[in-house]
Amino acid sequence: MEISFFRIFVDLIKTKEMRFIRPKIIGTLKIKIMMAGNFAVINDIKNSPNRIIIPCSSKTEGEKMIEKIKNAKPEEIIYI
Repeated sequence: MEISFFRIFVDLIKTKEMRFIRPKIIGTLKIKIMMAGNFAVINDIKNSPNRIIIPCSSKTEGEKMIEKIKNAKPEEIIYI
């Protein structure tokens, strides 16, 4: 499986689900409120290859995303 140079590839597919390739190093995942008022799952890594920012509509949806990411194996494709 070929991984892009960002190691994380999130895109919108026809089913309106996001495809996410889990990196080897995920860091600490947190749910934060963004400036616009919506929530996002963000990790604490600063460099772009392993940076994760996934928008979500509620805190419970963010917690479900975190569980999916933590339970997945490295370089596995997750549909969110």
